[in-house]
Amino acid sequence: NRREALFVLAQLGRKLESLPADMAAAVEGGRLPGEIVRRFADLEKSPMFRWLLQFGGFRERLLADDLFLAKVAMECGVGIFTKTAAEYERRRENFVKELDFVIADVVSWQ
Repeated sequence: NRREALFVLAQLGRKLESLPADMAAAVEGGRLPGEIVRRFADLEKSPMFRWLLQFGGFRERLLADDLFLAKVAMECGVGIFTKTAAEYERRRENFVKELDFVIADVVSWQ
């Protein structure tokens, strides 16, 4: 894994020091395959992903699962829909009048 990851870094024209410290240590220890290093470099091209990659746990999930953001978006979408449906069921005819409370409840739940 170490050689493969260093080879990928060389292909990308990057040095080991350009990676975050924990990733560089993992490459040195042979615990990080070249595929993950390449995915990190690809994600780093996007400003939004570059910002998200700053957070260790989030970075690990993004690198380990390429569908992670889609799963999070689906989970949030389903949660918002079901919470709004529950609020409608609870408030019925007052739903529109109490829309500010509904929005506050849905947002605070997420």
